[in-house]
Amino acid sequence: MNKLLSILIFLLAAQLLKPAAAKPADVLFEEGVKQYTDGNYQEAANTWNTIDETYKATSAELFYNLGNAYFKLTDYPSAILFYERAIKQNPSYDDAIYNLNVANMRITDKIEPLPELFYQVWFRKIVNLLNSNQWAWVFLFILYFGLILFAIYILSARLKLRKLGFYAGFLLFILATFAFYFGSVRYKENVKEQNAIIFIARSPVKSSPSEMGTDLFFIHAGTKVKIIDQIGNWVKIKIPDGNQGWIESDHFEVI
Repeated sequence: MNKLLSILIFLLAAQLLKPAAAKPADVLFEEGVKQYTDGNYQEAANTWNTIDETYKATSAELFYNLGNAYFKLTDYPSAILFYERAIKQNPSYDDAIYNLNVANMRITDKIEPLPELFYQVWFRKIVNLLNSNQWAWVFLFILYFGLILFAIYILSARLKLRKLGFYAGFLLFILATFAFYFGSVRYKENVKEQNAIIFIARSPVKSSPSEMGTDLFFIHAGTKVKIIDQIGNWVKIKIPDGNQGWIESDHFEVI
């Protein structure tokens, strides 16, 4: 009897101590907006981070607002990180791009990226028009109509329709190939290619993955780097001007 009573007391206590169910993401977001509007920037950041951590959110708007909150707190590395995450979700997010440029002016490193040729700039703009999923749907849509046109070419008895089916279908297959390629590039950028933001005030970049490596140069908090290799606790990075080296893995946060 005493054992049964102890079990019942334990279960009751567990229920009383059980954390309240998480609020819906939209409710938390609006709470964060009110806190931000009232000037409580740290509270707003905490609330929006709860959405990110609880719901594993990938919302460009959420990341943009987090960037704004950290910018107000003069935590520029965190602001840059979340602006970059917003742009990763939506490459044409003009407000995030503008605020990112402003935040980058507040950090120590002002690294000039390697110049791109005009056709590389155009290619980048086209690729960034859509995300990888949207490019996949465009590819399937074009391919579907291309197959219909080729079916017309094969099955039609009229010469004009056969010509139309062949040439229009061929053109659509070329367009589908481009859509597939653009989608592959976006997928690689979003999934396979990793970039990060430095969070250490002054991080030495080594010539080899070891404390004994020579210090090649130093980078500072807020600098964006590209991750190109990893050995144990050491990560090989590349900065926008093309210089490379090794840093410890706890010196940055992946975008």
